[in-house]
Amino acid sequence: MGVPLSSTRSRFVPLWTNVDLRDARRTTFSCSVCGDAGDVMLADPEKEGLQHDPRRRPLRHPMAAMRLKMLHKQADPFGHKAPARESLPQRSKPVLEPRPRFHLRPMPFTTFGELPALGLALSVHCPGCHAKVPVEIGDRLARHRWGRVRFTCSRTRYTGNPCRSRGHLYLKPVEEMAPDEPFVSMECGCDITPWFANGVHLGRPPWSTAPIDASTERYRCPACGGQVRTTFHGMPARDGEVIAGHLLGPRGGPELA
Repeated sequence: MGVPLSSTRSRFVPLWTNVDLRDARRTTFSCSVCGDAGDVMLADPEKEGLQHDPRRRPLRHPMAAMRLKMLHKQADPFGHKAPARESLPQRSKPVLEPRPRFHLRPMPFTTFGELPALGLALSVHCPGCHAKVPVEIGDRLARHRWGRVRFTCSRTRYTGNPCRSRGHLYLKPVEEMAPDEPFVSMECGCDITPWFANGVHLGRPPWSTAPIDASTERYRCPACGGQVRTTFHGMPARDGEVIAGHLLGPRGGPELA
């Protein structure tokens, strides 16, 4: 095996022993005398009329080095590509899938005053001092729209300073649920007051009064008007395992919009 070098194809050099460790797509050969590209020959070069070059490891021709440098700069002008030996085929590279789009439906309540009649308990959690305070909905709070009221923590921290952190709203049904019963959790990071809902059963009131198709629909937040992130917990899979996810349907099958 040899490499014919020069534009006249009259000289050759044998390949070194560790060339089999190189990537054939990234290894090139050129003549050290004229800079022209060289070809790999599998036949006997002497039978083809080529002469052996007695020099050992000659330096690459400056024109060939400049040509390879320009080709590398064209392939990676900003130097962002990692120096990998092998590159994955285009079909094997990860593809960013678009987020599914759901039809938004109104929630079964819009104001704070509707929560007690629907069997929902309200509490405020402080992310600063991790305090949890149940909230009694009075006449002053009942008329306000859900998520449009800001709660500020007034507890004193260990430093002696007031906490003054913005509280997060948590909804939970008054009726206790079974430990092995599937449930749904909801959350929305509103700008005024982020809120969360745990232990939601879509087939029970008040959620059954405003039903949604879990495969194509989601609830619309009464505060910001955006999509409420819904996660299905405890959905039994086909193999008996328990799975959870925000793209799952009510029966545990992965359903995309």
